[in-house]
Amino acid sequence: MSLIMVPRKRSVAIDYPAKLGKFISTQYSPAEAAHHNEGVKALGEQRAQCLHASDPGESNRDIGMRYWAQLSLLDNRIDFNQVGMRFEWYDAFKGPTALAPSQGKCASISLNLEIASVLFNTAVLYLHAGSKEHQVGTSESFKNALGFFKKAAGMFAAVKDTASKIDGAVSKDLSADCLTMLETLSLAHAQRCFLEQAAASKKSPAILAKLAGGCANLYAEAHGPTASGGELAKHLKGTTLGAETELEALYFRASSHIYAAQAVEAEHKGLKKGHEVGHMVAAVQKLDAALTLAKKVKPDRKDGVAAFLATATKALAQSRSENNTVYHMLEEANISDPEGKVLVKPEPVPSPLDTVGSDRFGSLVPESVRRSAVAYASQRQDYVNRMVMDMQQNTEAVRARLLPITPQLEACDTTEPGVPVRLREKLPDIQSQGAGRGLAEKYNVSIGMRDEASESLAMAKESIESEERADDELRRKFGSKWTRSLSSSINAPIRKDLDSIAKQMSQAKTADDTVADKLEKNKKLFDMLDRSVDDLDALVAGKSDPTQAVQDQTSVEKAQAMVQQLKAIVYQIERLLAERDAIRTTSIRHKDSEDGVRALSAYILQGSTAEAAFKALLGQYSAYRDKFVANHQAVEAALIKLEEGNASFIAMRSASAEVSRRESAIKDISMAIDAFAEISAYVREGQNWYSAIQEKIGRVQTRAEDFKVARDIQKEDLIESIAEASAREPPPPQAAATFVAAPAAPVATAFRSTAPDTSRDEEFARQLAGLSAGPPAQKSPPPPAPAPAPAPAP
Repeated sequence: MSLIMVPRKRSVAIDYPAKLGKFISTQYSPAEAAHHNEGVKALGEQRAQCLHASDPGESNRDIGMRYWAQLSLLDNRIDFNQVGMRFEWYDAFKGPTALAPSQGKCASISLNLEIASVLFNTAVLYLHAGSKEHQVGTSESFKNALGFFKKAAGMFAAVKDTASKIDGAVSKDLSADCLTMLETLSLAHAQRCFLEQAAASKKSPAILAKLAGGCANLYAEAHGPTASGGELAKHLKGTTLGAETELEALYFRASSHIYAAQAVEAEHKGLKKGHEVGHMVAAVQKLDAALTLAKKVKPDRKDGVAAFLATATKALAQSRSENNTVYHMLEEANISDPEGKVLVKPEPVPSPLDTVGSDRFGSLVPESVRRSAVAYASQRQDYVNRMVMDMQQNTEAVRARLLPITPQLEACDTTEPGVPVRLREKLPDIQSQGAGRGLAEKYNVSIGMRDEASESLAMAKESIESEERADDELRRKFGSKWTRSLSSSINAPIRKDLDSIAKQMSQAKTADDTVADKLEKNKKLFDMLDRSVDDLDALVAGKSDPTQAVQDQTSVEKAQAMVQQLKAIVYQIERLLAERDAIRTTSIRHKDSEDGVRALSAYILQGSTAEAAFKALLGQYSAYRDKFVANHQAVEAALIKLEEGNASFIAMRSASAEVSRRESAIKDISMAIDAFAEISAYVREGQNWYSAIQEKIGRVQTRAEDFKVARDIQKEDLIESIAEASAREPPPPQAAATFVAAPAAPVATAFRSTAPDTSRDEEFARQLAGLSAGPPAQKSPPPPAPAPAPAPAP
């Protein structure tokens, strides 16, 4: 005996390579199209296999799920409304005929039609697979069938969700009421398997009565829309689906009454014989009605129902005989149906990523990810900037603490009469960059980049503000006739981006002013760096003897030993600061080389929210901060040790004018080199930042200009339509030549406006502004019957 089954949908062939391949080539690149050429062909082959899959075996079910998963993933990456591919599917219950070749046809450029239809057919395969397992009749086969039916129910629920996103009318089999009915039918089959498993394991009649009642409730719920006289009932006219669901509802309602009668007998031992007989009478009545239906619509069910009716009739006769001879209780007429308990629920469809097998289009980046990447890049920039600023500020503080110490040591070092080695090795690179003059030129280039970015930002802002001013003026002029949305209500995303950039530019100007002050403050020191190394050696060495800084020969030897020890600590700190600069450089290089789009894709396509993806990606940069913190701690420990040693050295050193002069010269050179390194880093980072912000401003400026163009087109169309409507209005009434007590009321003249439909213009403007356009309004389907709440298995 087969269960109630559903036919599959049919479709016509489509050419993926011709349409999808061309779209990828145009929207991405010819190289991307070539890379995905085999994937596009494979997609067409998968579709062909799905259309010809009739056997419900595992391989065909897997093909359907993989094709569905690939389409679902592809829908996240490509807007198929732009591809121009037309999908055509026919209704599963009422397809084309010779006299009506277009009957049941649904066509759309939306990929949702293809996704919903493919999943519909796969759900039907699972229904057939469950029916085959059910016919085996073993406990294991009932368990397998139960799983298949629950999966089919979950798929029909997913089809309903997808079909609701299709623009325009859909075929009746994809309507919400039909798909709810099919989901309920699948659950009814699953509950039936659960009941038969419980009966085979000898569960109590009371439990079986509830399970049978739940089964009857589900079949009755599936039958409801097919017998209500509504659209679905009319559509299914000529099929046996409605009669078959009614038959099964009657059959299992009768089963629940028989199990309830057995439960009464087991619990009360005949003391409620009238109640028991009432259940048996109800069971016989329902089985009699079921047999009538079986003879009409399902002959292979007739013998089973007839046998069950004979058994129930015999049991009723026996119960009545016992009641009439022993118990003499009043038979309960019109007894209520036993309470039903539904213990099955749909199994949700798996994640497309877990189902697809090999995602042939994984490298295609969704547009939503591209938009998110812009926001991520901004957050990443802020995070790295703050970290770099902390490093630079701390390095400045370290240099300030080193400045009074290192010249003192180097001024007393007899091994380095001229410029100390730690400073000498930095001079060639600085002088190759033009020293102070070269640094000033680089700063001026940075300021030029800032001015250019500010000008572009002002132009973008003016595009938005001028359009908004024009809209406000025309709104005041035309009043209620000016029906388009307020500019301020749809340009908010662009304004938000402009305000954010303006705030960043203001902060950048503050930083530039700080750099300008540093350049001016250190101008004399930078002039020193223009001198040759020989001149600087002479400046430091002079004619002095560094040993004059100590009191006697024994102290000289001791002082030199201490100088070398303290200089070793200085070199250790310099190495640590060099490592810190490497951390800074590496973090910036990581930021600049990271492809935010690709990085975000790896997270978002696996279901992560943009916020969670941002957090995970920014977490990579916390490793750089951890290294900086460890570096800072090591530098601080070395500085404390140096400061303590320097205090002891100063205590044993005597005053010397020549040594003080030498110390002052070394200090000036050291300050000049440190200032050059500090300001160079600021200028370099400033140029990099202005280069990045110029690109960002360029994108926002393009959006602003495109937005203004779209709104201007809409404005002209609306002005024209208002003018045409005004031209058709009757002229105002002429004033009377003679005085009258009261003017006559003007005659209301109706006219039909021929104003063009500007709704699409506004939607276009919203898209350019960065506002997502909502889906077109659709007629709300009638709410589905609530699904029974699941309960624990007995």
